Amino acid sequence: MNIIPELGEQIDFIGQFGFAGIFIMFFLENMGIPLPTIAAVLLLATYVNTGKLSFSMAVLFAIFSKFSGSATSYALARTGESFYAKKMEKRDTVLHAQKRLNKWFNQYGAVAILGGQLVGYVRPFTSMIAGFARVRYKAFATWTLIGLTFMTILELKATQIVFYCWEHYPEYQNLLSLILFFISFGFFFYIGYKLIYNIIKRKKREKHEKNK
Repeated sequence: MNIIPELGEQIDFIGQFGFAGIFIMFFLENMGIPLPTIAAVLLLATYVNTGKLSFSMAVLFAIFSKFSGSATSYALARTGESFYAKKMEKRDTVLHAQKRLNKWFNQYGAVAILGGQLVGYVRPFTSMIAGFARVRYKAFATWTLIGLTFMTILELKATQIVFYCWEHYPEYQNLLSLILFFISFGFFFYIGYKLIYNIIKRKKREKHEKNK
């Protein structure tokens, strides 16, 4: 599958480490570390399409990898004393996601974790925020696993459809490449936008305070 060079390079790099590379990508993303995990998803789907792994085993492996990262993030955030918790709770992206998720916690309780797993920009920080909120582990694990299972099956099935369309409808390859590009790097564009937005907002606030 000849795809955009940047994404192809990421797949080749992760592929050097096999399942360990996929595990690390999913693990870190679910700890709130922004990574273009679409490359890991594509590689895992390739393993399924080539018969190296069954679809059900691929789903179980992905869920295990993601939940390991989620559970680690939850545990470190729940203590509140770890370097990870102190560092992450100051990030603007985390504060923004926390503000949104706390509203859901107030309305729906621990079920909000499921909603967080289904919303793109909130999902990487959901487990961490649940830890900060000291959600009970049983409730955290239950709703996290439900959300991860749904999203994992959805993304692997969607990836298989992309593979099929790529092979059988070459006239749409440019469109598929564009979609994959935005999926892969859209999160980084969002992070960059929020960083610039918050810098400008902070400077305006500081200027306003000086003029008082």
